[in-house]
Amino acid sequence: MADYVNIENLMEWANAEDEDRSVLQRVQKAANRYIERRLNISYDNFLLSSSYSELPEDLTIAIDMVATHWFTYRQEYTDGAPIRHVPDMASSIIRSYKWPKVI
Repeated sequence: MADYVNIENLMEWANAEDEDRSVLQRVQKAANRYIERRLNISYDNFLLSSSYSELPEDLTIAIDMVATHWFTYRQEYTDGAPIRHVPDMASSIIRSYKWPKVI
């Protein structure tokens, strides 16, 4: 799988330190797999089956959002409240690209 999100940009997005790089890279890979499953198509096949030459910016932002959220909230609960597993905005973006498109 190609890296569709630059790790440097993701580290900035997540406000991560250099020592967090390896953890964030693992979370990024998990976020990529999660989003591909939600899209019902791999990124490579998505690009082949669409008019896009690269992933749309809002979809890469969704990857950043999911990875950053999972990186930031690595435990299931904080202050006694459950953590949302995926931010609503990221879910909305992912749904808008779900494959196959039904019109």
